Amino acid sequence: SDLNTAQQIEENAAASGDMTQGDTGSAGDEAAVTAAGEEAAEVATGDEVVAVTVGAAATAETKTVEPAPEPVVVTEKPLYEGPLPYTSEMADSMVKSPLSIWSNTNKSYTYYIGDTLIAEYADTNKKLAIRPDDNGASNLTCTYDMDNNLHVDAEKSVGGKDPEKTCDRLTRQLVTALGTVHKPKPSPEEIAAAEAAAAAEAAAKAEAEAKAAAASAPAEGKSMAAEAAPMAPLPPVAEIAKERIAENNLALWQSKNKSYEFFVGGLLEAKYSPGDKTLTVSNDDKGENTLTCKYDSENNLWVKVTDGSNISDPETACDQLVGELATRLQE
Repeated sequence: SDLNTAQQIEENAAASGDMTQGDTGSAGDEAAVTAAGEEAAEVATGDEVVAVTVGAAATAETKTVEPAPEPVVVTEKPLYEGPLPYTSEMADSMVKSPLSIWSNTNKSYTYYIGDTLIAEYADTNKKLAIRPDDNGASNLTCTYDMDNNLHVDAEKSVGGKDPEKTCDRLTRQLVTALGTVHKPKPSPEEIAAAEAAAAAEAAAKAEAEAKAAAASAPAEGKSMAAEAAPMAPLPPVAEIAKERIAENNLALWQSKNKSYEFFVGGLLEAKYSPGDKTLTVSNDDKGENTLTCKYDSENNLWVKVTDGSNISDPETACDQLVGELATRLQE
């Protein structure tokens, strides 16, 4: 028993030495960790593992917190309550809508509103068909022709409602979604009133233009003949011949013809015969417009015009020649 006791004491002593050596190693390791600046170590305490910060403290990380987005509020358009547009107006809106789908097979446009309706416009027969999107449960189809007539095809009421009222609601939902603008056609009375107003406006415009033209036009004057100073009556041929041609230095006496001749180049030729007291004046035109005017002592006139002449009033032309002669003789 003593031997066993001694052996047990030695074992206990050895165990005690090992424990002391282990504690010293642990302390050395902890010092080494602290000197190296390790940030953390784990220490077992009972059944828990505790994180211990050693050395420099952990650096705090700054994060930017974005504000929460505002909730999106979906606003539905109020249901169209005005007079229903014409079929042509709704069809035109469907054709122009980017949401419409064209079927080359059916030659039609389809407009779809999920869980609400399906609208189809057939380009071949020009009809618009609207039906609820209920997988055919109601078997309702509302068809409009181009005369704006509605044909309702329904085997039973929809939820106990009048099919025509359902068609009206579906049509208004389609018009609301498409944004169709209704432009009512004028009544015959309105057309007549508009035509009358247009005619009255045109008449008033014409009257105003006429007044403006009258105001801007020069005052109506007398003719040139009336405005001109009245011409003195032509002196008798004898007076012109005796006092003017016979005494004018430019007049030539023709002994053969027993006459005085007075010539203005390019204008006229005049010849006075004292024997018969006649004055003959002709224009200086050897072409087709030759005019000869012969006056006697009583101012009677004989006129001769070349055939084909364009002189329309020979007597007036003769008066002008005689007047020109009298002016030349006074120079």
